[in-house]
Amino acid sequence: MKKLTAFILRLLGWKAMSGVAPESKCIILGAPHTSALDFVISWLYYTSVGGKAYVMVKKEFFFWPVGYIVRWMGGIPVDRTRGANVLKQVVDEFKTRDYLHLAIAPEGTRKPTARWKGGFHTMARLADVPVYLGYFDWGKKK
Repeated sequence: MKKLTAFILRLLGWKAMSGVAPESKCIILGAPHTSALDFVISWLYYTSVGGKAYVMVKKEFFFWPVGYIVRWMGGIPVDRTRGANVLKQVVDEFKTRDYLHLAIAPEGTRKPTARWKGGFHTMARLADVPVYLGYFDWGKKK
């Protein structure tokens, strides 16, 4: 899969500039978050450098056959109907897994924002995991 995703990424004109986060558990901030295409490019990139990143996805997306594909690509179902319990669900995922590189868009929206939301910091603190910044230069495709 690593070679295939690296080939596709290059075919699309992108160049990976770094590798996989060194810890087995961490949060990776993906910025800027501008479109749903961010997920595709992010997935291709992290897979091409040998990583497996996970993302929180509302549980409603986990129906056949879409759910199988979303889970295969690293989707973790989250029940958003319980409000503040989303934080607990994420921290519990970190506690029950040996490996979890959780990718989060810190803006919380695809619109330009002046400030990031701070939920990722609370998650990292409660789960006792480091935070890394992943940045996409859409102009240079790096």
